[in-house]
Amino acid sequence: MSSSGMLAGGALLLLAMYLIWPIHYFFAVSRGSERPLNRWGLGGPVLVFVVLYTVTQLAGIIGMIAIPFGIGLQNGALGVVSYSIIAEMRLGSASTEDVMPLGFIPAILLVTLFCAWRTVRSWNHKVSLA
Repeated sequence: MSSSGMLAGGALLLLAMYLIWPIHYFFAVSRGSERPLNRWGLGGPVLVFVVLYTVTQLAGIIGMIAIPFGIGLQNGALGVVSYSIIAEMRLGSASTEDVMPLGFIPAILLVTLFCAWRTVRSWNHKVSLA
């Protein structure tokens, strides 16, 4: 991948990372305000956010296992390299490579797309936040 392609991809990911948390917050508030969680008051959105955070973390780990690639140095240049989180977690293995795993990105983006879809559905059909 060329350096300009990596720069453009990085810019798109930066934009996506700024949008992820507001989408997650709106999802938690919307789902937490639906039945039966709306009877819990503020506890409904808080519970939804805690569950969403846990699901997001698990999706990121599963994504890193399923997509074993990362960005690292390859022959002195920055590029996509093989990366196994399972190999990194083995006891006694000391990695000398500095690699940024990529597998968590599609997993978190899929969770965020689901949250955006479900938030819009809640706003159109069930919830009034006013």
